[in-house]
Amino acid sequence: MSFMYQNGGKILDSGGKPQVDSKQNVQALQFYNDLAWKYKVAPTPRDLANMKNVGPDQLFAQGKLAMEITGFWNIAAANSVKGLDWDIAPLWHGQSPATSAFFSGLAISRTSKHPADAFKVMQFLSSGAGQRPIIDNAEDAPANVQVQASNVFLQPTWSKRPVNMKAFGESAGAIFVPPLTPQWNEMLKVFTDNLDVLFKNQSTPGKTLAKIQQQLGPVMKSGS
Repeated sequence: MSFMYQNGGKILDSGGKPQVDSKQNVQALQFYNDLAWKYKVAPTPRDLANMKNVGPDQLFAQGKLAMEITGFWNIAAANSVKGLDWDIAPLWHGQSPATSAFFSGLAISRTSKHPADAFKVMQFLSSGAGQRPIIDNAEDAPANVQVQASNVFLQPTWSKRPVNMKAFGESAGAIFVPPLTPQWNEMLKVFTDNLDVLFKNQSTPGKTLAKIQQQLGPVMKSGS
């Protein structure tokens, strides 16, 4: 999805209708698939199977991948591997930067009997003191912008080496909002089933996206 957004593509329009079968998305998927099958700088599904499908994080830690797209969760793992020379950087991009992000949301139930107290808890959790355990335990990038810019985060005590933690703040402006929809799981299944064929090099991006576009029509209408 990031590759599509980087190339000016989209998944749904503002009205929730599929916009998958576009020139921008075809180009993005062609580039993505070419990394494995044309340029041979990324593993094919068969390559991954031969490496026991352990996943990119483990392959990177084993020195079998020079670069991977991952999340904060892999920092602690990489930091624990003795002798591994690594760092992080904002995601590379095509026409424009676009990166996905994962969030841990805080909310108060509308039926809460203590909404004021719950709000005080949320205020604390989003404060510098409340965010400190997240940093100290290498759990995630803090949501508090001031904390994110502090040396506590940029030079964490747990790190065994200098790490470019500024990459998180530098990437904030490139975060895209995914097409949130009640049919999210159904939509992902359509993508997964068809992209699996493409990534095995048994179809073309154009044919794959045209099929996804056709199959998404009834899926998206089911929730309207």
